[in-house]
Amino acid sequence: MRIAIDYKSALPERVGIGRYTHNLVKSLSQLDHVNEYLLFCFFLKDYDKKLSGAPIPSAANFGLMSAPIPVRITRFCANRFHIPIEGLIGRHDVVHFPEPYPFRAHRAKIVVTVHDIAFERFPDLFTKEILNLYQKQMKMVTARADALITVSQTTKDDLIKIYGLDEDRIYVVQHGVEESFKSVKGSATLTEMRQKYNLPEEFVLHVGTIEPRKNQVRLIQAFQLMSERLPNGPSLVICGKKGWMCDEVFDTARRSRLRGKILFTGYVGDHDLPYLYKLARAVAYPSLYEGFGLPVIEAMACGRPVLTSNRAAMAEVACDAALLVNPEDVEEIADGLYNLISDRELRKRLVVSGLRRASSFTWERAAKSTLAVYEKTVKGEVF
Repeated sequence: MRIAIDYKSALPERVGIGRYTHNLVKSLSQLDHVNEYLLFCFFLKDYDKKLSGAPIPSAANFGLMSAPIPVRITRFCANRFHIPIEGLIGRHDVVHFPEPYPFRAHRAKIVVTVHDIAFERFPDLFTKEILNLYQKQMKMVTARADALITVSQTTKDDLIKIYGLDEDRIYVVQHGVEESFKSVKGSATLTEMRQKYNLPEEFVLHVGTIEPRKNQVRLIQAFQLMSERLPNGPSLVICGKKGWMCDEVFDTARRSRLRGKILFTGYVGDHDLPYLYKLARAVAYPSLYEGFGLPVIEAMACGRPVLTSNRAAMAEVACDAALLVNPEDVEEIADGLYNLISDRELRKRLVVSGLRRASSFTWERAAKSTLAVYEKTVKGEVF
């Protein structure tokens, strides 16, 4: 097969979808030496800088095509002029978009990964412009894709319920955990990371883009309630770059009487992130909605106890290996944080069960399952 994969999200300063794309391609390059792969990147912002740092597989059957074309131009060509993807990248058997993108194809089979449809479940958490874009884009994607990959059963169920899709078109392929999260070693490097990010001795870590869906406002409020019961307790470290509608999060932190114990690190790259997990006392991820929730299993793989939401994919991914709370109940989050910090036996139990749970998520398995989707789609076995 000739397989093309949209690779722009995997370029430097990648977050959730970009890390998915990078790890999937990396594992495919280690697994598959038969099929031909083209990684294509069409974007303009910081083109030279990002492309020079792109993690391109060295395998002989992998190639790269890139051009400094603004994303909005390619989207316009796809939507207004109905230009098939072959007009940009040539003929292929399968074209995989690791995030929803509304291209149609002339002969190639289109596979699209849908990570979540939070904009349908929680529209108030998005700007009107973003909401309209996502809704319009998803309708086109679901109409044009030959097969859809979701990263959880939760997202598959949402697609079926909200869009009325045939379940036979949708394949669940869960994320893996990078090996770097399973083997964090070196006291000198840990000390270096503590100094680099000015981290306190004891802290609860939250990893996620600063935006309403991640629920950082309630997390800060819960942290303040927890600290009333544990005045000498840990600090709160929030790790992630700014997203949309993020001002309320920073305002809440500034108004807090514990603002001196709340630290924002900004974006943290793939190399440093495992060390921050390892340095944390515990990890809190009470997001309102996720299609998967990578920080949950990353923290588990690093041997950290986790508090997360009792809903959507977070409960699906965590199973019984995390402390589950109602993300809309500040007092319940606060109680969970208190128990996680004060109960040593609880932490030990969650660490053991978390390590076991995280070990079941591998990128090799994800790559094998994704390759199987490509093969079935080309053979016409999807429908």
